[in-house]
Amino acid sequence: MAAHQKLRADPTPQRNAQRRQFVSIQMAKAGVGAALALGYVALVGKPDAAEWVALAGLLAPAALAAFAFTRIGVEALEQASLALLSALIGYLVAFTGGLTSPLIAWLALVPAEAALAGGRPAVARATAAAALALVVVAGLAATGLLPATRLPEHPWPVYAASILAAIVQ
Repeated sequence: MAAHQKLRADPTPQRNAQRRQFVSIQMAKAGVGAALALGYVALVGKPDAAEWVALAGLLAPAALAAFAFTRIGVEALEQASLALLSALIGYLVAFTGGLTSPLIAWLALVPAEAALAGGRPAVARATAAAALALVVVAGLAATGLLPATRLPEHPWPVYAASILAAIVQ
């Protein structure tokens, strides 16, 4: 039995590499989020409560990176990252026109990101999270509870920038 155990590869180095990669990716996301948050504040001014929630969502990957130093499995952290991304996109969609938001296309990126991070089960869970965000936005729109859009009257440049950014992503 001891000989059999010696033949098994030690998964610890691989898991440590996965954790380091997860931390690097989450910190890069948090860095982009911080730059976006600072740019938003510089262009718009002091955020209101709803905007603070969105800005916190942009910085949430830093918290996930910190959780990577605990005993929480990388797979669970990846799923939390995808769920947070779905929630953030859904939240932003709700404030930028609902089902006509230029950001709605970003929900399709959640399963695509899952495909890079994990296998078929991760993609299925990410798809479910993105679909849930879409259903919540649709429900808010159907009940008239969607907040007024924060976009300008003619948001076509925003649409173009959003789609271009999604393609680059």
